Amino acid sequence: MNGKDMAFLAGLAALASDRPQGQIDEEGVNGLGAVLGLDGPDVLRMVTGAQKDGLVELAWGPLLSVTDKGRRLVAGQPEHGAGVTAGLGSVVILGSVGNNNNLGPSAGAPGATVALNGTMEGVPSGVLAAALALLQDSRASLPEAAREPAAALERHLAVTLDAAGRENPDSSRVLEGVTKANQLLDQVEKAGGSLGRLGKMLLSLYGMF
Repeated sequence: MNGKDMAFLAGLAALASDRPQGQIDEEGVNGLGAVLGLDGPDVLRMVTGAQKDGLVELAWGPLLSVTDKGRRLVAGQPEHGAGVTAGLGSVVILGSVGNNNNLGPSAGAPGATVALNGTMEGVPSGVLAAALALLQDSRASLPEAAREPAAALERHLAVTLDAAGRENPDSSRVLEGVTKANQLLDQVEKAGGSLGRLGKMLLSLYGMF
């Protein structure tokens, strides 16, 4: 699995944390792909490959969820039964992600944790892409007063995503970008905008660099 594949999978895992039952609809999957610079055939190829490898599951709708195996992979723990406990180099995003079998008795409940190993190529970019996709998906429902700061946040996330996706990214620049993104998100929320778990996605990035 290359860096782009891992970014896509990590983005799906992060995005699913904001979805009911951890299931992402077709629009959400394609939106994440667009943020990562993928066209329709690329997204289809990645979803098909991930499904074949047992990393995602498709349900009627169509709806996509990340499997236990997929979550262990983005946690840096691909072995069956290893769980997703956060270890060195890992961060945690809150939220239920897909079918949480074998992840503990409370794993399917709100507030369940999903570990993402920030030392793995593509994972930070995937989380940033998920945050940007979530913002774009929520933009139309924001109140008028929140749209200007939301547009500024969207532009800034795109710049930060580009910085994180470069070979040997400048950690200080990415962290500076994440800090500014959190400040812009605060402005959106003060203007009455609600953006789900985007804030937790951004905060999780501090442990990745």
